[in-house]
Amino acid sequence: MLKLVEALKEMPRLYPQVRLTEWQVMPEHFHFIVFVVSPLPKPLGALIRGFKAGAAKRWKAIAGTGECPAWADGFQDTILFREGQLRAEINYLHDNPRRLAEKRANPELFRRVAAVSLPLDGGRLIGRFEAMNRGFRLVAMRNMGFAPIQKPTGRLFDVCAQGRLLLLAPAAWPYSTQEKDMNRFDATALNRICQWFAGEDAVEINYHGMTPSNIDRLAEEAVLAKTP
Repeated sequence: MLKLVEALKEMPRLYPQVRLTEWQVMPEHFHFIVFVVSPLPKPLGALIRGFKAGAAKRWKAIAGTGECPAWADGFQDTILFREGQLRAEINYLHDNPRRLAEKRANPELFRRVAAVSLPLDGGRLIGRFEAMNRGFRLVAMRNMGFAPIQKPTGRLFDVCAQGRLLLLAPAAWPYSTQEKDMNRFDATALNRICQWFAGEDAVEINYHGMTPSNIDRLAEEAVLAKTP
């Protein structure tokens, strides 16, 4: 771990245009926060590649072999746009070890299911949602799908660790790194799906002139994934 941090600290020495603040070493990934304080002579990705190469060189020197754990391609970065976002990122970074411990202690609570099939009857789900998922107290609908490896963040993580969360996403909407650009038809589909889940307890929604058949069709198109 110390060698990994040493490689990271080489970055501002080689490129005084950046400044490091926080970092967190995890078993299979690494978080750090870097500020670009002046224009860089090359893209940020080149700095990340240099860091990876430096860390690999130090690993080989310690292990005494040409083999070392492989870095994943690319990197995931977050640009700060609003006040308070930096503090939230720092808190997320520091809380990473606790979340990993929670996930390893309760793996069954973080199980990802590729697809959940439910019968449709005239655009309405047969049966109550609670009958299929007894014990869950919070259901959240996502509009951006799920990554192959993913866990809830923020407050949703803690609720999931307590066994009280079920995250869902329309099967026909592919995963994206950013939230889906929503339009009226997407919002209508999500609202209708939530009404199906709630059953008789669903609140009434004014869809402003859309016919019930069109509303149900939009929802069905969102949940019924097309097979090749």
